[in-house]
Amino acid sequence: LLLAVAPIGAVAEIQRVSLEDAMKELAAARPPDPDKGFSVPFDGFLSKIPDIARVVLARPGPRNIKAVFRVKPPGQKPHLPFTVRMKLIDDRTYGVAWRSKGGFRSWLRNRVPYLVQGDVVLEEIVGLQQAGVSFHLAVADVAEDLLAAKDPEPVPEGGLTDRAVEQILGTSVRDAGFIDLDGGNRRFADFEQRTLLLNIWATWCAPCIAEMPALEALQDRYRDRGLTVVNLSDERARVLRRWLSKNPPTMLHGRVDGFEFLLGDPPVAGVKRNLGVRPVYVVVDREGIVRDIRVGAQKVVLLGSKAVDEKSEHHAAAWVKPYLVPR
Repeated sequence: LLLAVAPIGAVAEIQRVSLEDAMKELAAARPPDPDKGFSVPFDGFLSKIPDIARVVLARPGPRNIKAVFRVKPPGQKPHLPFTVRMKLIDDRTYGVAWRSKGGFRSWLRNRVPYLVQGDVVLEEIVGLQQAGVSFHLAVADVAEDLLAAKDPEPVPEGGLTDRAVEQILGTSVRDAGFIDLDGGNRRFADFEQRTLLLNIWATWCAPCIAEMPALEALQDRYRDRGLTVVNLSDERARVLRRWLSKNPPTMLHGRVDGFEFLLGDPPVAGVKRNLGVRPVYVVVDREGIVRDIRVGAQKVVLLGSKAVDEKSEHHAAAWVKPYLVPR
């Protein structure tokens, strides 16, 4: 009723949800050992966004407001709106109301690629006149809980297991292959005398998307020493083409119907064809033998002057270097 008689539809300056800024704030939170890096569980961070989202007004406002979030890629019209109820938590600061947290969390999870690319925005505050409005993620409030989560997220039931990894190492994948996005059949044997880094990814995997530029830089740096990055997904070809049309790649992309060649022969019991986890990195040497496999996001955020160094080399460099052509 209060909103019904208040000025409606005033548009605040669009505020982008910046995970980059949030990660920098998190890196400054100083975990127990400031000389070492720490891993941040992305799923845990994502689930906490409704708890740490804050809208701050230049002057005190009403007790409750509504914030309208949308997806707005640069140069496009905003779409996919979601209205979040916000409640006053001090004289000028609002947090997400309890009854909106579940829906907001689900909305964000279904739009992870947009969130990672900074395309989720706070577009409008309903019920307020235009005013100085700022939006931020108060990650310091939950940093202790996030940094305490040292152990990796458990692999979902039916996901890749240690037994599968052990069974894959040292085996040949020369006869396995994939379909390129032009519909052609490719075999790993076709990449004779090339070291392959297989990047098992998906368009819904936020860490996968975030690491694409670093993987491209890695391939560019070691191309002359025989490195080829092959990005593989089991999503539909049209889904991959749509994503790639907006993110033109310099790497090879392909699709598979399943990842049986990574599940051992015979396949490890209880492991599903879709692996159940992303990303998965597989290093294949120049003879087509699997030499290393890493499961899950590996990105590390460092403290101090090293925090969120986007120019640093992709962590896969250490895995592939032993199998590259010597200088």
